[in-house]
Amino acid sequence: MKRFLAMVATTALIATTGWGQTAQRQLRIDSSELRSGGALINDVDPSTVAMHPATPYIEASTFGVLDIDLNQIDVQKAADWLFSLAVNASDQGMKESIATTNGFIESLKTAGVDHLYVTGSTRSIMAGGPLVIVPCENPTVVNGLASVIVQVASQTRPQSIHVGEQLVLAGAKPAVDRVVSSDGVQRADLILPLNDKRRLDHALVLSLPEESQAELVALWPDRLPPESPLQFSPRGMAQDIRHVVVSFRLPPDPQVRARIKTRDAAAAIRVQEVLKQILALAPRANEAVEVKVDIADVFVESTPEVFVQIAQSIVEPARRNARQSVTMNSLKQLGLAIHNYYDVNKHLPPRCLTDREGKPLLSWRVVLLPYIEQQALYNTIHFDEPWDSDHNKRIGETVIPVLQSGELSSKTRFRVPVLPGSLWHGD
Repeated sequence: MKRFLAMVATTALIATTGWGQTAQRQLRIDSSELRSGGALINDVDPSTVAMHPATPYIEASTFGVLDIDLNQIDVQKAADWLFSLAVNASDQGMKESIATTNGFIESLKTAGVDHLYVTGSTRSIMAGGPLVIVPCENPTVVNGLASVIVQVASQTRPQSIHVGEQLVLAGAKPAVDRVVSSDGVQRADLILPLNDKRRLDHALVLSLPEESQAELVALWPDRLPPESPLQFSPRGMAQDIRHVVVSFRLPPDPQVRARIKTRDAAAAIRVQEVLKQILALAPRANEAVEVKVDIADVFVESTPEVFVQIAQSIVEPARRNARQSVTMNSLKQLGLAIHNYYDVNKHLPPRCLTDREGKPLLSWRVVLLPYIEQQALYNTIHFDEPWDSDHNKRIGETVIPVLQSGELSSKTRFRVPVLPGSLWHGD
């Protein structure tokens, strides 16, 4: 959740290049792209493509454009909704992230920012991240906000900001330099859906360039592994789907609407069958998700909760298997550590260390630290103090990989049995 809010803040701040330059770089829209078979949206004015602020910065390798309407974001209500799904709302750090994100968004709106656009291309992603385009009335203010984020991001990959007359552009330095110095390409497939009157507040358009799509067809498998909860041909899907438009509305009234454009009516039926498999993974999904086919178009509409359920249903088996594998490996290391402890001390580790009066101080895990590559940590422990003393409690917050349990940080599920008759029963 913290990463999600940080991403929202970053997206709302990392800014991008010269809206005032667009008039010099308007693009001609090839009529072949607007024929009934090629046009994405039938009820928009094609001339709006040339005037769209993202158009000059679309590359041949661009595969997606995200449009975020800042006026339709309620950070607190969106966070409350996410909390209700999976997160502990009492997390103080999370509350601070919400306040920070909300402050950034309000500052952008004050600078005259209504929409920001995020473009993803294979070239920009390889260079270090997406491009963010921010049309605005006050580029100086937006530049200042963006500089804070770029300074942090630049610690891992060089980031850059380009300020235009009424627009700011930010992203990986090679990508920014490249799009600023070149003309955009004709990609009505990415821009036209953003002007669709039927879309919801925010929209994501995904449309692979022909070369990228050909690479997927060549590289993706013809079928998924037998243990996969879904059974379809990834290669076939890459051939069938031309583009996807997902629009959504955030809480307090969340909603998701998707349009999948396929190559023909037969492809639409195949995509519909895959969607049925996906919906079958989530309880009551069939009741909450509406899927319709109209010739070569597949329309999907639902609430985000259902999409979260579906994603969890798909991901959870893999996560469960991964957790089980990690747990088994940790148990093997603990077993080996216990044997090594015995070889040195000629007895098994005690269930706990006690003071002279027999009061428990530290657990069996402490004496195993030197045998699980934690000698340095072992040397810092005060053995004459209980585990929850001021000194030892701070040490207890250290995350030890062998003992770590999933997302419980420094806490662990590994315990020795102390029931009557068990190995560690008694003193």
